[in-house]
Amino acid sequence: MAVGHSSGGYAATALAEQRCDLVTALSLINTGLSMDAFIAPETTVLDPARWPPSDERIRYFASMGFREGYDVPSELVEELRGMTYQAVTAAARAAGAYLSQRALPARLTAVGKPLQVIFGDQDRRWRPSSVADYRAVPGARVEVLTGA
Repeated sequence: MAVGHSSGGYAATALAEQRCDLVTALSLINTGLSMDAFIAPETTVLDPARWPPSDERIRYFASMGFREGYDVPSELVEELRGMTYQAVTAAARAAGAYLSQRALPARLTAVGKPLQVIFGDQDRRWRPSSVADYRAVPGARVEVLTGA
């Protein structure tokens, strides 16, 4: 089984596409399914001249992945601070390009593996209602977590 959280879901899906013999099933957790479902942040913290950003800016950027009012763990702030500007921007560009080529429901339908999707109804990075589009994948189990 391949499991991916957030953009890790793209890596799990790509693995199933490229090496379906290694993947028996997929589980995707809060993985955005198309660029149409993306909620763009109001401001960007990705300024190479000011890298790494302040803890406050990192917390703001990271908070979009949690429900409103959730305290971003200091361990996550430390982890994000340790990433290079190049790594962060390259990962974002790669995820956007992957989704722009083909949305996940179409990719997952072609893969034909059992699929479980878990998504929070308070997600602020991806339009929570978009999770319904995963139901187009034959046999997909879609679970929406209230308050998450």
